[in-house]
Amino acid sequence: MDFERLATEQFVTFVLVLCRISGIFLVTPLLGGSQMPWRLRVFLSVALSVAVYPLVTLPGVSVPTQGARLVLGLTGELCVGLVCGFVVNVVFVAAQMGGALLSRYMGTALAEVLNPLFEPQLPILGQFYYMFALVVFFAVNGHHILLAGLVKTFDRVPLMGVEFRPGMVASLTGLLGDMFVLMIKIAAPTFVVLFLVTAALGVVSRIVPQTSVVILGFPLTVCLGLVVASLTLAAAAALLGDSFAWVMNQMDLMLRFMVPRP
Repeated sequence: MDFERLATEQFVTFVLVLCRISGIFLVTPLLGGSQMPWRLRVFLSVALSVAVYPLVTLPGVSVPTQGARLVLGLTGELCVGLVCGFVVNVVFVAAQMGGALLSRYMGTALAEVLNPLFEPQLPILGQFYYMFALVVFFAVNGHHILLAGLVKTFDRVPLMGVEFRPGMVASLTGLLGDMFVLMIKIAAPTFVVLFLVTAALGVVSRIVPQTSVVILGFPLTVCLGLVVASLTLAAAAALLGDSFAWVMNQMDLMLRFMVPRP
């Protein structure tokens, strides 16, 4: 038995597993971005790969040890991880965009904070809803579901068995549309109240022209917007919890677009 070749194949298999898991970690909230030190991210990726590696098999596929086939294999596994992480991140981006929309409409967009995942400055309400989505994610055991789904990806799409189908692009595009719909659902209750307040202030300015709508409207919009947003957090949490269950089904759907045709 050629032990050197066997050891090389086992090492390459481990690297393939590591590439897929690293792809998920690159874009998954809390695990990705600069808020977590890169050494810790590397350690978590390697540790999880060591745990998953014994469960992974290569059914009837020879392990490439060099050449273009190895590069394509590593790239394919990385893309699988990136797609899965992107799907999970849809809910967090929708929550963040909903908060940013409310912040700009309320007039608090000048109070910006640094988003450690995407780097640019964001309105404070956008960052708040993003962190709120993280809290809901852990509250519904989303991290457990994510890890279980990560292991299942190797059953759905075996190593060196990635084949991207044309329908995958259309599904990803539809997922972006669903993200905007979720953003509107999160922001809708507060947005409607703020719209009614703005309309009421417009009527007041017509009836009583001497009233300074700008001075009156800004604090009223901010205070009322914050009150309504706080009162609707329970509904937003329920919506986000259902969205996390939905997005896991979408991840399973995306994996089906990566399985080779029979």
